Amino acid sequence: MEPYEGLTPLHSLAREGFVEVAARMVEAGASHTARNFAGRTAVEEAEEELRRAERTSNGASSATRRAQLRETIETLGMVIAA
Repeated sequence: MEPYEGLTPLHSLAREGFVEVAARMVEAGASHTARNFAGRTAVEEAEEELRRAERTSNGASSATRRAQLRETIETLGMVIAA
């Protein structure tokens, strides 16, 4: 895959689970409807990353990562709906 995969900064933040920064970007007007090369929005990218993490789960760090991604998906959903 290409290094950037058509990701916006919001995609990258959501995929990495940086919930607070991602939420602030949406509040500040970042496009939550922008799609990457795979056709996914930032929330969908976080959901895909969560699915990957669930397939390869192994240990406490993986559980923490999955929890971060779940929180990011939930929080962004609420910010977008507001």
